[in-house]
Amino acid sequence: MQQSANTIIKMSRACVVLTIILGVLLPCTGIAEAISEKQQDSLIGEICSLLKSNYVSAQTGERVSELLMSNFKEGKYSGIESISEFASRVDADLKEWSGDKHLSLIHDPDWVRQMRDEGKEDAYLTEQMLAEERAKNFGFRRVEILDGNVGYLDLRIFFHPKYAGATAVAAMNLLAGCEAVIVDLRNNGGGWGDMVSFLCSYFLDNEEITHLNSVYSRPEDRYYQSWTSPYVPGKIMANIPLYILT
Repeated sequence: MQQSANTIIKMSRACVVLTIILGVLLPCTGIAEAISEKQQDSLIGEICSLLKSNYVSAQTGERVSELLMSNFKEGKYSGIESISEFASRVDADLKEWSGDKHLSLIHDPDWVRQMRDEGKEDAYLTEQMLAEERAKNFGFRRVEILDGNVGYLDLRIFFHPKYAGATAVAAMNLLAGCEAVIVDLRNNGGGWGDMVSFLCSYFLDNEEITHLNSVYSRPEDRYYQSWTSPYVPGKIMANIPLYILT
């Protein structure tokens, strides 16, 4: 995790992610803070710098930075009066220009403070977020056995196994005796690659571990690989039909 005075970059191994979080430039008052043109100029400059140095595609980072700076110079953000509205508008522009739903601009001072606590890798997961996901069963919305002994799993997020591992194991054990399994990802918003590889390990032969994907981190100039595990708590279901709804 790379930090600066006003922003935090999060590069996720689950997918290539660039999250820019505006935090301490303006005081947290509990209401929408006013933002001046000078402050917009400062933020735009830093966002462009972060995109150029961190975005996985240097060419895309450069192009999006140029479009963002052009928008600012043309006064397209001049009517914005609050930093929250500014972040929302720029966030929409970044997603449109890059075509990348993982590229985000967020204004959340409380989140920034918690992210910086102890410099933990998962510090961006606040207690409130964990409580909310725990109340939603960490995304394991529905697990049942359909007619014909077909297992069905409605999974809404791939939450980190550190927190959702026991829930995942319980779901997989319920499906272990099925003759086929359907995994419904139509309402899944993504999440942690650690959970993806953990669940994949239940459906692939564990005689040899399987390489699932490689993710490139431009700031570190290195690749992170994801592999299945040779062991999971429960039955391997490599020999039954698996259907994934997307």
